[in-house]
Formats: sequence, structure tokens, C-alpha cells
Amino acid sequence: MTTAAEPGRPLLEFRLRKPLAFAGGEALFDLGLSLPLGQWLAVQGPSGAGKTTLLRLLAGLETPTDGYIRFAGETWLDCASGQQLPTSRRQVGLVFQEHALFPHMRAGQQIDFARRPDKVAAPTDELLALVGLAGLADRYPATLSGGQKQRLALARTLASAPRLLLLDEPLSALDPLLRRTLQTLLRDIRDAGLVEAAILVSHDLAEARLLCERIVHLQRGRIHADRPAHRITLHPPLFHAPEEIPWHSPVTCC
Repeated sequence: MTTAAEPGRPLLEFRLRKPLAFAGGEALFDLGLSLPLGQWLAVQGPSGAGKTTLLRLLAGLETPTDGYIRFAGETWLDCASGQQLPTSRRQVGLVFQEHALFPHMRAGQQIDFARRPDKVAAPTDELLALVGLAGLADRYPATLSGGQKQRLALARTLASAPRLLLLDEPLSALDPLLRRTLQTLLRDIRDAGLVEAAILVSHDLAEARLLCERIVHLQRGRIHADRPAHRITLHPPLFHAPEEIPWHSPVTCC
């Protein structure tokens, strides 16, 4: 059953802790945020700052030592009580730089395979048309260009009817023209409200400002800055330290 966020409450709220090995040695990944309904959040920071770790923790692909995740009134994770919802039940869609398409499946089959029996998404032909791949349902990945493969990966993700979209540098390997095309596509998805919230990891500040309303900057697994996207200038970027996010009572390992 799909749940909805209570009026006045964030759609997504979490606090996560996990020891990680950073470039300068081991440190504690310690990050807490909340997102309202409809918000697209960009996450930036140097390589190894914990950006991908954040997405993997939210999706359930990694487990923190302490923390919680709540989405639309549903608890996805609560280390204190040992509660942990599996990835398949978190209604999360992930798109990575590596599209990870199945080489033996045609484009339409890739989309159909991703569908969830308990969710309703647009028909396959509509999803292919949405990402600019109309008429290519019978094509195998090997016959598609890099940009077409990434668009197919996005369509496949949307076929699972995700409520939260997680994007980990999905456009970084594309040439500038294809990147602009995919940025427009993501903006259309945002404006159409096809997902309830999204988190985008991107090193490109201009891209983050184009697609997201809010940008956070990580350093060694902690929030260094948190600003509305429109208040950040490109040269140089202006950030300020966020208000301290209180950690709730100590919790034990999941």
C-alpha cells in the first residue's frame, strides 16, 4: 500500500552514520537531511566525500551502523529497533553512470522486466517515447549509442514507478550535446512530477543548478554547506555551513 507524507511533515527524512575510509584516513560518515514533497536535491563534493555512499544507504544497498530513514510516514530503516526494509520494497529508482543493461534483452524487454506487479507505470511504448527512443523497442543494447543506452536505463527505472529517484552521475560519461539533451529530459521528468523527490549526485554545478532547487556539499561524509540552488553563484560557488541537525538518542547497530 502506498503511503503519503503527513501534512507539514517531510516526505523523506533520515540520519545515517557509518565509519568509512576516506583519502585522509578513516572518518565517520554522519549525515542527516529532510526533503519535502517534490524537491530535487543535488549532492556535490570531492571524490570520496560519501556521495555514492549516501545513495546506496538510502536504497538499502549498504547498511549504516546507526540511524533511520523515513519516507512518507513509512520507516525504511531504524537501527535502534533492527527494522530494515529491503531494497525491493523501498520504491526507489537508481540510475548510475554505468547503465548496466542486460545485453541479451531488447529495449522493450528491459523495461518490462523492471515493472513491479504492485505498481502501475506508463506503457512501454510511452516510456520509450518519453526518453526519445520511440520505435526502438526491438533493439539490443549493443546496437544503441551511449546516450541511447543511458536514456533506456532511465526509462527502465521509471518502469518500476519509483517514488524517490536516485541519480549517481548519470550524465558524466556523455558528450556535451547528449548531456544537454538528457538534462532537458530530467527537467521534464521533474516538472511532470513523475517522481515525488530526487537526489542527484553531480560534479557539475551548472547542471545541479539547472535540475535541482537545493544543493548540499559534502566533505568527508558530513554536510559542509546547504543552500538553495538559485543562491549559489557559479564563479566561485558560495556555500555556508548548515544549521546543526540534532542527532536523536544513541542507537545500536542494525
